[in-house]
Amino acid sequence: MKNYEYDKDKIKSDLTIEQVSDIVAELGGEPYIQKGILLSKTICHEGDSHKLYYYDNTHLFRCYTGCSEPTFDIFELVRKVKSLEQGSEYGLPQAIEYVAQYFGYAPNFFHIFLTFLHSC
Repeated sequence: MKNYEYDKDKIKSDLTIEQVSDIVAELGGEPYIQKGILLSKTICHEGDSHKLYYYDNTHLFRCYTGCSEPTFDIFELVRKVKSLEQGSEYGLPQAIEYVAQYFGYAPNFFHIFLTFLHSC
């Protein structure tokens, strides 16, 4: 397991379906919630059909169209969308930081301190 400045598992499990809807809207997904499931445009591969589903009980997305790996979390969605926007790879640390900052999470300074100590 890789270490990052933010606790990605905590962030992912803390997010409400409404918060996920907010960030998906920010990414251009035009989401709506129906029967407890978030539906969005398939922004994961620049699609325009609402076949990207988010299941709050698992905290995972499922793309029902063109993705070769159809199940992924919020961080992978951000990676996919930002990579398409930029035309270059958007890394997992960047995606974690994007989501964390979007929702106001503070960096894990204890982890940063330990990483610093190990590098000395």
